[in-house]
Amino acid sequence: MSAALSFDHQHAAWLAQGYIQGQRDLLLFQLETRFSEGVSSAVRRRVATADPDALDTWGARVLDAPDLEAIFAT
Repeated sequence: MSAALSFDHQHAAWLAQGYIQGQRDLLLFQLETRFSEGVSSAVRRRVATADPDALDTWGARVLDAPDLEAIFAT
């Protein structure tokens, strides 16, 4: 593999990780803003380890969930 191709793959991986971290940060901001009772460390850990599909699902639920627990219900 050429050095340029290796860099391109590494760069793409960094961008993907940055995008996912941005989703996590936004979701936490939305949760903190919407639910005044605060966000527990357990919820923070769950968001920190979530895959992109879960983040998308939870992000959509923030819009109309009656409480924090409803966002994470399966």
